[in-house]
Amino acid sequence: MKRKYFILVIYFAAIAVSTNAQVIKFAMEEYNFGTINSGDTVICDFNFINSGDQALIISDVHGSCKCLVPSWVSTPINPNERGVITITFNSTGKMGMQDKTTVITSNDKNRIKVLHLKGNVSYNTQDKNSAAKTIKLTTGLPAISNTINTQTRQDSLKSFWGMPFGSSKDFVIRTMKEKGIVLKEVVAGNKVTLNTVADITFSNKTVFVLYLNFINNKFYEALLLYPTETPNIKDDFKKLVRNINEKYFDAEEYENYKYPYKKGDEHEESAISLGYGELNAFWIFKNDNAISLETLKVERNNYLKLTYQDSKLLKEAKAEGIKTSDY
Repeated sequence: MKRKYFILVIYFAAIAVSTNAQVIKFAMEEYNFGTINSGDTVICDFNFINSGDQALIISDVHGSCKCLVPSWVSTPINPNERGVITITFNSTGKMGMQDKTTVITSNDKNRIKVLHLKGNVSYNTQDKNSAAKTIKLTTGLPAISNTINTQTRQDSLKSFWGMPFGSSKDFVIRTMKEKGIVLKEVVAGNKVTLNTVADITFSNKTVFVLYLNFINNKFYEALLLYPTETPNIKDDFKKLVRNINEKYFDAEEYENYKYPYKKGDEHEESAISLGYGELNAFWIFKNDNAISLETLKVERNNYLKLTYQDSKLLKEAKAEGIKTSDY
């Protein structure tokens, strides 16, 4: 079957605002490509500008599925300079309404951006021998906005539960033992994980299992799984978000649903419990360390996954080929 390539180009213009920070600004963070045939490929250019007054660096871009392939330039984007993130969506094997998300991580003061590529994929009824076409669609320039998010963030996240990031395994074991918690050690190359299924309460909620990850004997990540089940998944998620907001600052929250579910259809709880929807929240600190919370479906069980990470040590772990937060 011949494939068509739709090239969607979204141009962006903005006025730089003095923010003493890097600010990645998109004209559109969501684009609907209409209806295509299964097997067609959509290529969408999301143009942006750095409207801050310091260099912007995009460190990671990843799609929500293997059918979504992003590309970008990792070199610094100076203030008032433009860049582009190209997202390629292969619709082979897809059918019905699609909402594909791409998560962008940068040194923007809010750190996380989520782009949406939406549209309908239908059965290919056209002549299989017809020549492939290239269709270029261009939108007009969007309205210029000089508004910025002025929410104050904490200076830094330096530790988890009284254990500074970078602490040795022995220090963490002693600290947890003082809390009455015994840890089991799992070694995989230069990655060490300490875990426990003891009865732990963290952020006012009982934990199912706790993982503490180390790279080269340095503590870089804490991962907690909380059990949850319908009809309380969304409520449990919101309660945890509120607890963390009260301690630090308001999270950036996102929802994503797969066909046939969608946000606002009053079936979000069912979608999440079946693995067709997910909730995410991010707290990104000025030292680039982060807390994240997400809903997770594992076989027949539903969990909330809460993660605390040190950004520098996380990069060290990734550089050594370690898959992080891979529960």
